Amino acid sequence: MSLRVAEGPYFLSELLAVHVALHNHRESSIGYRGVLIPAPGRSPFLLLLTGGEPPQYDLAWSPPGHGPRPPQMPLAPGQTIALDFLLPLTASGLVTLTAHARLYASVTDHDGSRATAELEPFAAGWPSLVLPVAPVVPGERRLQLQRSGTRVDVTAPPEAVPHLVYQFLLTCSSQATPGTLRTGTRTWQPLPPEGLEEPACPEDAHRHGAWHDQRWQVMVSAPGYPIVSLEEVSVDDAGPHLARS
Repeated sequence: MSLRVAEGPYFLSELLAVHVALHNHRESSIGYRGVLIPAPGRSPFLLLLTGGEPPQYDLAWSPPGHGPRPPQMPLAPGQTIALDFLLPLTASGLVTLTAHARLYASVTDHDGSRATAELEPFAAGWPSLVLPVAPVVPGERRLQLQRSGTRVDVTAPPEAVPHLVYQFLLTCSSQATPGTLRTGTRTWQPLPPEGLEEPACPEDAHRHGAWHDQRWQVMVSAPGYPIVSLEEVSVDDAGPHLARS
């Protein structure tokens, strides 16, 4: 199993591109199951960041899921599965990045019966890297979000523009009935060339009265660049309130 990241420098709030590959050196097939945290069934690999020190970076919200989901099939002898991740750097100082996996294989017990056993293939521990993370974003890597009516435009260095990605979360609530509705992206998505258009809370035939307030949160970044965020809250007819970080 190999773990590879892009070359530094590394800095707080950076969206780090991570490549994980697993090769089956066994003489029999192995299977992989989705990791239990943070979302079951999303990916066979889990990337963990540990260590570091203040200052730290807090995401605007915690997106569900963790990484791409490969085809659900056994990994045959000699085959390799490789996946690319985008991982936020949320602590500065020396940070340890570790790749985990849930792997299993069919084994034969002493009485001849077959069973499935989870594998722990690395006696010395799972693959890891130590990254020195600076607390300040380099000036040439900065991104900026700008509101223009109902659209959000992104200002970025030319080399970053083709690689811009985003996530959003829309939260709708009403005074008429309890509860909230949340919708959004589950993974980083390519940024549309025309920018981002603010969505509207969907109509609900079972709800009496209009939505009372709408909260739209956006995160934008590119591999090797910082995550920038924007939040807009609309409450009744009081008009929008805009916040960004």
